Amino acid sequence: MIVADRQGPEGGVYVKRILVADKERGTGKAALRAFIAEALGRPGRRFVWLNLREPNACARAVYRALGFERFEPSLEEGAGGEMPHQGVFSMRIPAAS
Repeated sequence: MIVADRQGPEGGVYVKRILVADKERGTGKAALRAFIAEALGRPGRRFVWLNLREPNACARAVYRALGFERFEPSLEEGAGGEMPHQGVFSMRIPAAS
């Protein structure tokens, strides 16, 4: 997993890449679930976010099952990751309030 931890006022952790050798076995979902718990347990971390290609319905279903929701990142939020472009959108999961 490749991530960028934003140390700014927005407090987001950007997940750039998730690579799984054995797909469809739950390995990636379990690893991401554990990472989310660890990342959102850090002081000042308000959410974990990622970009996703529109046609990737399988990944979108996994992320939704974990609690991710579609959102439009602000310039400040996007500074720690890649701003979405055509055919790509962002999803995030907030820390529990």
